Amino acid sequence: MSLTVELQALVNNGKERYEDAIVCDAIKQYVGHVGAVPDFAWGEMPWSAKWKADWHTAVESRITEAGTMRDTLGTTGGNLIQVAADYSHSDIEAKLDFDISAENSALTPFLLGTKKAGDSVSGHPGGHAGPPAYFPGGNYGVNIPDDNPDGKRLNYLWKDGQLNHIPAEMGPPGFKHSFTDIVEALETPGHRDLTNFVNEHYETLTKAENMVEQYGGGLTQRPSTDFIDDVVNAYPGIIKNRADLLYIAKNNYDEMRKEMALETDTLKLYWASESASQAYFVHANNILRYFDGVGGEMKWLADEGKKAADTIDKLMLAYAKVGFEKIGQLIDQIKAVSDAANSLTGSVDDPVKALTATLNLMVTQMLADWKAANEAAQSMLSITETAISGQPDLGTSEHGAIPFPQDGSGGQWTNGGQWKPGQRNVPVPTA
Repeated sequence: MSLTVELQALVNNGKERYEDAIVCDAIKQYVGHVGAVPDFAWGEMPWSAKWKADWHTAVESRITEAGTMRDTLGTTGGNLIQVAADYSHSDIEAKLDFDISAENSALTPFLLGTKKAGDSVSGHPGGHAGPPAYFPGGNYGVNIPDDNPDGKRLNYLWKDGQLNHIPAEMGPPGFKHSFTDIVEALETPGHRDLTNFVNEHYETLTKAENMVEQYGGGLTQRPSTDFIDDVVNAYPGIIKNRADLLYIAKNNYDEMRKEMALETDTLKLYWASESASQAYFVHANNILRYFDGVGGEMKWLADEGKKAADTIDKLMLAYAKVGFEKIGQLIDQIKAVSDAANSLTGSVDDPVKALTATLNLMVTQMLADWKAANEAAQSMLSITETAISGQPDLGTSEHGAIPFPQDGSGGQWTNGGQWKPGQRNVPVPTA
């Protein structure tokens, strides 16, 4: 059957909203996957538990919003197809052809992996064209291409949860990245420098602490357990990578919003019934506003996640600086032990002498390298100041899940018999 322009515009809007619902279902799964930051990445600092909990709460809100948008668009798309069938008194069928742009195509594997709907949407006069079938939950498979930057960064997520102890090779078949590649890609300055320090000097540091305590020197704070251990297992690069990948969800929202606005304006050219099409336009405007809201919330979450990662990285430098300051105290105490031993026995305790020389050399070599990165972290106070000035604002109730607004249309637009063409409709030319 040849469709008139106004009817084709109606069918196009229904089909596109139907497709958008399926895309939002993919976004729902995508956000849950990307937002699952491994617990260890937050570290064990006094602020870590709250930041971790607030992050997961915010991710759940974004998942809820994706579900709300999905359900709204799916119902809207099905209803528009049904309106077209009722108005034309004929069967309507439209083939689905998802048109995610190349820039946002990182979502496509999740769309393909979770899509449960068929390849078309259809309506029968007097029937009910419901929403598409959605992913029911549980496991799903995704095949993420590794030939583009976003794909590579998404594939890191299969392994980043193992970076705190780096086991044997893991990941799906054909995974191309070794752990060395991932470590390099997710490395940050603070994490790198603190990790290098621990790998090279942590054993010597703990020996010095034990020696001071053994000889009765007394430690009010141990540089290892009271400072470095709190943060050494944090992995800000993991948080930053996952947060940045959330922009893909935000960009897909923006893309759908722009297309819907254009398609709704086109629909307005051909339909003018006050009780139906005008009511639908009220409903459509609310969907557009909701797109703005959920897109803004997704951007906020991505921004705050990157902010949290940067702050943790700075804290790693700050903790390391405080640890170095405490090492200086250990050296003085060990020297005192050595001096006492010399005065009492006339001979230097060789292990003490060797350890003192090692610590002196370590600090001499390392402080120069760390000076530039640690200028803002001079004491324990600087750790608190860094956390307060840079902490993410994930716990605010301002960013809870947004409910879909009441549109005041009363559902009148779902009655196909009430739709009336405007004055600009013309038949689609036939060959």
